[in-house]
Amino acid sequence: MKRSLIFFALILSAVTWLTTACVLLAKPPTKILITELSALQFTSAMAGSGAQSEVVLPGDAGAAEFNITGEPLQTITISILGTLELTRTNDKIPIETFYYGGSLDSLGIGTVDVGGDLNGIKIGAKINIPANPVPGNYIGKFKLRAVYQ
Repeated sequence: MKRSLIFFALILSAVTWLTTACVLLAKPPTKILITELSALQFTSAMAGSGAQSEVVLPGDAGAAEFNITGEPLQTITISILGTLELTRTNDKIPIETFYYGGSLDSLGIGTVDVGGDLNGIKIGAKINIPANPVPGNYIGKFKLRAVYQ
């Protein structure tokens, strides 16, 4: 009988410790603050009779740049949400692909430094310009999502 009471007491003690540890680890992470430094810009493409593509890579001057403030030493994944296009009235140019760089790897993953900063996030993209597009300025927006891994 003594063995079962001692065994039960050890199990109860272990369960209490695990519950306490889970409560301590459940602290909400620091909110992520995203600051845009520059917008994504494509060059003034010449309208032509054939379809063409234009690419702005993360290292190019037209790449968008962002800084993030968040939980120090945490890994963050960046993604672009939604179907995106550049528009001018009723005319549309689809954005085919986004490219990540700067302080992110090619999958959009980066680590916040000890001071809580992830600076120099660069985003480029590829657009497909249809044949004979209507000349003018095309604009669009994209939503940048940042989540802790």
